[in-house]
Amino acid sequence: MNRRRFLKTLSFAGLGTLAATSLVVAKDTLAFTTTRSSVKLPHLTSTLKLVQLTDLHYGHFVTADWVERWVKAANLERADLIVVTGDIIDRAVPAAELEKIADLLGQLEARLGVYAVLGNHDYFYRSPDVSVRGLQRRLEARGIRVLVNENERVRDDLWLAGIDDLWLGSPNLGYTLRGLPPSAASVLLSHNPDILATVPASVGLTLSGHTHGGQVRVPGLRTLFNVSNYGERFQRGWVKGFQGAQGYVSRGLGVGGLPLRIFCPAELVVLELHPA
Repeated sequence: MNRRRFLKTLSFAGLGTLAATSLVVAKDTLAFTTTRSSVKLPHLTSTLKLVQLTDLHYGHFVTADWVERWVKAANLERADLIVVTGDIIDRAVPAAELEKIADLLGQLEARLGVYAVLGNHDYFYRSPDVSVRGLQRRLEARGIRVLVNENERVRDDLWLAGIDDLWLGSPNLGYTLRGLPPSAASVLLSHNPDILATVPASVGLTLSGHTHGGQVRVPGLRTLFNVSNYGERFQRGWVKGFQGAQGYVSRGLGVGGLPLRIFCPAELVVLELHPA
């Protein structure tokens, strides 16, 4: 093979590799999977279906069309309870966009209600109206209960607690869990999974996001996108806290930083909670 043909062959091989890589990136970025798991929850008296959405990051790379797909997929599950665990918006967005995302999430339907907590990106704001409280006010106007260091009874045997964001909020775990009866099942919502360093084992389940599962993962290497203080320990999937509390860390639905996912597809989480 002469030099010219060799360089031509090399160029085609390079283009082929680039094209294949681009297809993988596009597939992982635009697609989302539905992750289904069953988990036993102490003190629960009957089975309950819960759907978790997290890290939508609406407003920068993520459009209303994406959110609409996720909302429709969540509603198809006919869940008893739907939770949204923070980073609803990507950064400060105009008031009209806050109205739009609130309208979209207001279409979520669950027998026991739709609940949310705030993430660090929800705290970026431009004015009092375009602020985390403006977002909270709009969500609650659409029937979505935003839990900020508080808990609420959602069924005779189940309490739901939600803590403020660890980075930019004013989190208070003791206040969040205050009054939870030891004879009832409990689920804690925390955008940031690092709360699991201090969550007591008496909390039945902690649901988080924030990490995006790493977002960009290269087989054989550690993640290139790590926002946890504990490395891979609370990076994704089923995890155990320092005191034995069980948690699930979702890879999330949107993207942050870079508009791509590699070998780390987005996920909608569907959990069947069963009596222990």
